Amino acid sequence: MTQIDPRLVRLVAKRFNDLKGFHKVPFALAIGAAGEAWSLSGSELVVFLGGLAGFVIGMITYMFVVGDAYDNLGRVATSTPSRVNSGWVGGAAVMVMRFQADLHIPGPSIVWLGFGLYFLWIAIDGWPWRWSHALTGASAVYVAYGWVAVPHAAPFAWMAPRLWLFAATLTATSIADHLLLTRTLRVHPTAAEENA
Repeated sequence: MTQIDPRLVRLVAKRFNDLKGFHKVPFALAIGAAGEAWSLSGSELVVFLGGLAGFVIGMITYMFVVGDAYDNLGRVATSTPSRVNSGWVGGAAVMVMRFQADLHIPGPSIVWLGFGLYFLWIAIDGWPWRWSHALTGASAVYVAYGWVAVPHAAPFAWMAPRLWLFAATLTATSIADHLLLTRTLRVHPTAAEENA
């Protein structure tokens, strides 16, 4: 039996819910599809339909690829304050981006730079196993500089041409997290083991 690095065991115990990476894939596909829809059409209706289509495809992929596997791994309850804080962060991010756009503040998007730092922190916190999150951080910085490239675009339109890269790296790192979790827990049951 191969030895597992104790640091990896601590990482999985500490970040168990976050390592269920396929939870993020529908969100990533919705972002990427919405960005592409805006780049191709400039229509808010098409953006809504594109984002919805990306989300639905992501959910179908989640259900068929992962199925009940995450339930079988066990569950660590997410606290109510944690969920509320996520909502506050999302709302505050939208407000700050609107504020920066309304005041025509120069420079890269403050919000997307913050996202870049967050993903860099994930990479450092989970080093060396979650190094790929540095790529997602870099793609968030790439989106941030879209504000420099198109400073007077319609609200949030400056993000659209660059969101595909963020969506792609977020999807890739989410899959990497999933593989890290399942390999660490050695979740490869045979049909006979499942029946037993």
